[in-house]
Amino acid sequence: MRIKQIFINVLVLIPSLIFGQDSEIIFPIKHSSFITSLKYSPTKQYIATTSADCTIKLWQASNNLLIRTFYGHTEIVNCIDFSVDGSLLASGANDSTVIIWDVVTGGKKINNINTGGKVLTIAFNHNGQNIIAGTNNGNIIIINISSGIIDNKFSFPQYKITHLGFAKENNKLLVSTSKQNENVNLTNEIKSEGSLYLFDFENFQKPIAISNYKENVINFCFSPDSEKIITAASNGMVRVWKTKDYIEEIGFKNTNLTPAVVFMSGNGKMVCVASQKDNTINLWRISGEKLFDFTIEKGKAVYGEFNNDFTRIHICNNFGLFIIYDFNARIRDTIGEYLQSESTLSSFAISKSSSQLAIAFGNGVIKGFNLSALMPVKYTSPQSTKVLCMTFSTDEKKLCISNDQSVIYNYNNNKTEAGPAIVTFLETATGSIKSVIPYSSEYVTSLTAFSNYCLSGVNSGIIKFNEIENAKEISQIPAHDYDVIDMNFSSDFKWLITGSTDATAKLWKVEGSLLTLKNLFQFNNEVNNVNYISSNQIVIASVVETGLYIIKGLKTENKIAIEEKNGISDIDVSENDTLLFASINSNQTQCRSYSYLTGVKIWEFKETGSKIKKIFYSIKYNILFCALENGSIILINAKTGKKLATIILYSGKEWLVYTPDNYFDASTSILPNINIVSKLIFLNHQGIEKYYQKGILAKILMQ
Repeated sequence: MRIKQIFINVLVLIPSLIFGQDSEIIFPIKHSSFITSLKYSPTKQYIATTSADCTIKLWQASNNLLIRTFYGHTEIVNCIDFSVDGSLLASGANDSTVIIWDVVTGGKKINNINTGGKVLTIAFNHNGQNIIAGTNNGNIIIINISSGIIDNKFSFPQYKITHLGFAKENNKLLVSTSKQNENVNLTNEIKSEGSLYLFDFENFQKPIAISNYKENVINFCFSPDSEKIITAASNGMVRVWKTKDYIEEIGFKNTNLTPAVVFMSGNGKMVCVASQKDNTINLWRISGEKLFDFTIEKGKAVYGEFNNDFTRIHICNNFGLFIIYDFNARIRDTIGEYLQSESTLSSFAISKSSSQLAIAFGNGVIKGFNLSALMPVKYTSPQSTKVLCMTFSTDEKKLCISNDQSVIYNYNNNKTEAGPAIVTFLETATGSIKSVIPYSSEYVTSLTAFSNYCLSGVNSGIIKFNEIENAKEISQIPAHDYDVIDMNFSSDFKWLITGSTDATAKLWKVEGSLLTLKNLFQFNNEVNNVNYISSNQIVIASVVETGLYIIKGLKTENKIAIEEKNGISDIDVSENDTLLFASINSNQTQCRSYSYLTGVKIWEFKETGSKIKKIFYSIKYNILFCALENGSIILINAKTGKKLATIILYSGKEWLVYTPDNYFDASTSILPNINIVSKLIFLNHQGIEKYYQKGILAKILMQ
């Protein structure tokens, strides 16, 4: 089979696969969380994007192909800049570090320079010798590119540095600031003079305050000829300054708009201002005459520019849509789409026989996959609100899901009202809706299935029994004072364990549709995950901001505490191997295995990537399925903690499976989208076929 290289919108780079020297295979996955910034290379040949997923991606601008993904930051990446010759990238993140990258190789030239604060803005000096970073706690850091050493530093302790850039003179740095706290009484003489400053590298400790206005400057830009500066402040004021003498030329106000992005047309005659809080865009003449305003497709702008003949505006929003608009606010074309999903994963379920799985998102989208037939299942989304929880029926013919309340704006009384939350039963064979149960004043926070019943844990603390076939309510039990966050049956279905925001876990004897309370366990905070091993009489609970508790023999004095400062996102157990699995609520992909008899850690899996939201242990395959916040599913050997594969479910019936060694299988439509890159150059597909292994997921599951 010969796979042709075609145009695609999005790709992602994963660990190196050697076809030749410095060659790597890339698979079609986008950013997994919101886009925070976009930057063109000096030649406009490449686009770099940063994201809340802690990565930077480099794209070929002409056809939107991904060239490389840069991994290294551990928190949201806020900003990026290219060196003048385009050979280096500098990135800054909420982890308080700056990293300098080699664009061609993707390697780190300088690793993790600590700035002492979240890095909000970054820029290369025109002479190519320094990087300047601005932080949320007022630090301005000059970093030597060759050594990575901090050459100089200035601080505005009660301010944050919102933007910085270089004026025409090579050694002049322009910096804008905003108050960290509006209520702070500023006493420093420099800070009291204004919020726009000019720094001379030869006298760096004595900045000159350009603006005397007591306003928070959010952003600024230079005119194409660098003869003007346009500043945008949080009070809506846009000011035009001359760079020759830094005298204000004109000011005009954007009413009801807090600016985030400001940019100027190439002829220097128009200024565009994008809102920080919504999708509003204002367009002005440089003289202060407002031309018009409009709203972009969705989200808020993170980057903007005019086209070459100044008749179009290019806007990239935080949802990763890079769109061309005309001056009538009509969409003319799409430059790129950089976000994999507009929402993060909110729920995950696998059927008892491990033949089917489903993932659901905050926007109500549900995706399914039949592990036996190796085919996606396209589920109907009952409501475009967050899926709070879901479970498969015992016979695996239904998928039970809970949607959050919808927000409805009532134009008659000018009020926002809450629409009903719902529980829906979907047919697993067709993905269609079987029946819906509305909850007018409540919402369901947990679901589990038993026999022909679906149990709903409600935010009022009640547990409701419904027959799955006809959605009829059979009984309800007042179980907790507040939300029932988690419910799980013992493996013999004779016991039910529940956890709640009322800081308790309760063990119930199950008799048909009746529950009898047998034990109550009090904790110091919300109990978000629970499990009960009836054969050993062991209760396992994860407690918010605390960690794990293993209670042996149902006696609290026989309690093993496992502290986890980051918190636990989910737990599951393997009774055959007496193992407890816990996913960690960290900024990495991280989970651990413990003996639930002793509390001793058996293994830990950790890698840079999206956090694990939900886990499920499959007895059939002895595999731990981990659903990540970005919607990916990773498979881990439950005994060893070794990563086996990653599953990606796209829209429709598209899917991809790949191993750590980059062997892969995919739906037919995805195959052409897999490419090889070497030193920024896309190679032909010759040689990639040996890594394509049809049916590889089945082999992994049954090994």
